[in-house]
Amino acid sequence: MSSSSRDQQPPPQQQRQQVSEMIPEEVTATDIIDDDSYSLESSSVRSTETLDAPILRKLLRTPFEIPWTPIDYKAVHARLSSHPEEAFWSDPFDGSCFLHELLYCDDVPLFVVLKAISVHPDALRQRTFDGAGDTPLHIACHSMDAKASIVKSLLNAYRKAVFIEPSPLHRALDFSRKGNVQDILRSVERVEVVKLLLEANPAASIEHAHDPCLDPMQWLAHQWTNTVDFDDHVYDHLLKIMKLLLRFRFLARKHTSKSNQSFLYLHAALQEDQIMLYHMGCKKVMNLMELEKFRICLLRNRRLDAFMCDQNAKLALHLAAERGLKWCAGLRDIYLAAPRAIETRDVCTHMYPFMISSVGKHANLETTFELLRTNPSMLKRYIE
Repeated sequence: MSSSSRDQQPPPQQQRQQVSEMIPEEVTATDIIDDDSYSLESSSVRSTETLDAPILRKLLRTPFEIPWTPIDYKAVHARLSSHPEEAFWSDPFDGSCFLHELLYCDDVPLFVVLKAISVHPDALRQRTFDGAGDTPLHIACHSMDAKASIVKSLLNAYRKAVFIEPSPLHRALDFSRKGNVQDILRSVERVEVVKLLLEANPAASIEHAHDPCLDPMQWLAHQWTNTVDFDDHVYDHLLKIMKLLLRFRFLARKHTSKSNQSFLYLHAALQEDQIMLYHMGCKKVMNLMELEKFRICLLRNRRLDAFMCDQNAKLALHLAAERGLKWCAGLRDIYLAAPRAIETRDVCTHMYPFMISSVGKHANLETTFELLRTNPSMLKRYIE
């Protein structure tokens, strides 16, 4: 570069002032990004060409450089206000920007996230170069301490991120890379995050992730087979997430956004009969109600569902017998929840539960025998 061209450049302080003038002051976290008007070439500042590891990023690296030193988020906020151009920095190796790295940090306060969004709203749709291709929303959902307030702000600012595959819902429920599952599920924040994501994109509840090829329900089903007993709070939060998934899977399959008053959690769980579990290299397809810990928690929480009919006028015991649920694998518990159902005919087939269990592709004679042994009077009616 010639000396004349260097003389024509404004001083650094004036450069920062010019950059700050490019950023609209009225931008808020609730503004929706227009995809049609965005392009990588249209970014106001190409910081990778002008900035190398700005001070703003170094503030986030404090715990790595000085162990046991927390990040001074007030200093980060102040730096965003005084040097907004540094928020446009992005890593040339993995494509992550400042907002990505901010959301990777622990205990990020909402006011700093909102400030980063207002300074550089285009960062909301920027994806990393690695195989995951995460947006800031994906990273916020995948965080160990995911916060509903931050996820809600990111959704309000750029809702289209919730439809980018792999879904942020899969990130929120992917416990394989996060260490201790109990620490993740002990907080009610995880439940609220899942609820926000399902409300924004109900179809994600039935979508399969690319790696591993499991849908969210199967991921959660694996947690109920954990050999380590969780505490009551963890099981309570895990059950709440399962109930959310059951409801939104029902809505997604019915192609409706309206909550159906005839929806029953127990009946919905019985219809989840294609759950694949992997154990020691073997694959097993089973009904969700065969998971003992889940079944106990659900029946304790939704026992009244066993007395009620679904939209097809079926009791839970009828549905369990129809789906081939074995006596020792859950049908007995459903019977004990509503014993009188054993003497009730199915409105559609006009058959009793013991009859239903003896016909069809899921017929199980052991279940039929146990139902008759439990209530022999049913057989006497036909003998006499």
